[in-house]
Parts: sequence; structure tokens; C-alpha cells
Amino acid sequence: MSARAILVALLSLAVLSTALGVVYSKHETRRLFIGVQRLEAERDRMNFDWVRLQLEQSTQATQARIESIAHGKLAMNIPPQDSVVIVGR
Repeated sequence: MSARAILVALLSLAVLSTALGVVYSKHETRRLFIGVQRLEAERDRMNFDWVRLQLEQSTQATQARIESIAHGKLAMNIPPQDSVVIVGR
């Protein structure tokens, strides 16, 4: 074989390996991008759930709701004013 044929074979091999590298790189980029999109969608769902839970917590902790449960389920009443004792420090 001549030196020229060896050079052509080596250059062809280099071009082929570079092309395979580009294809692999592009495939990996697309795979990672899909993963990022999936994680961003999950983050958005979690943010929505977080806002919903904060709203639910603020609704559950209102003074009127607590008083309603205390009167209705626990049969608790506000004591008369003359039976309230204020303890100082």
C-alpha cells in the first residue's frame, strides 16, 4: 500500500469517528433536554401543590374555624369574665 492510500484510510476513519461523535453528542443533548423538561414540569406541579397547601393551611387556621370546632366538636365555651384570672410575670 502506498502512503497516500494509508493517509486516505486514516482520514476516512477520522471523519467517520467525528461523525459518530457528533451523532452521539446530539443524541445525548436531546436526552438530557427531555430530562430537564420533565424535571421542570415536576417542579411546576410541586409549586402548584405548595401554593394550594399554603392556602389550605391558612384556611384551616382561621380564628373563626378554630372557634367553630371548639364549640361544635369539643363543647368548649368562653368562660365568664368574672372567672378569668390574669397571672402576672
